[in-house]
Amino acid sequence: MYEFEWAKKDLWQRAAQPEKSASTSLDSTQVESTELLHWREHCLECALPECYKACPLYAPRPDQKCARFAYGIYPNPNLTGLLDCGADIQFRRWAKLETTLFGTMLDVRWHRRLHQLDKYASRIVNFLSEILARVSPRRRLNGALTYFRNILFRNLSFGREHGPYDAFVLECYSL
Repeated sequence: MYEFEWAKKDLWQRAAQPEKSASTSLDSTQVESTELLHWREHCLECALPECYKACPLYAPRPDQKCARFAYGIYPNPNLTGLLDCGADIQFRRWAKLETTLFGTMLDVRWHRRLHQLDKYASRIVNFLSEILARVSPRRRLNGALTYFRNILFRNLSFGREHGPYDAFVLECYSL
């Protein structure tokens, strides 16, 4: 799953797009379960919060944190795998993609449902945060979503135990 809440569709549409759709080369019927991961944007040289004032590369997101990707992590429906979209990213200088291992294995069906629920929750929180931007310019609702998402992901009990893996699959396309 991905941190889609900061995706900017207008910037994504202006960026170079793949010439054709791409789907995974992995046979999804062969996948029994997946590790719960949440991929987010980070910086290689981050020194919070001082970097927001001193770093010449600081580009504010709506929550006043740094936008290290040109248009966030955009849910590109033309790039599919086990989920209904792929993560489209254009890295800025010093940007990195980072994830958290929550130690929870989910069957693919549950992972897809959780992904959809997370996308809807992000949309609702972004909508409400936009309305409340004058009262909460740092978008505290988005921070609360991140906090509760992390708690939920760490405490999921309906998945399989963190167990032995037989493969790690990451498919990337570069323009």
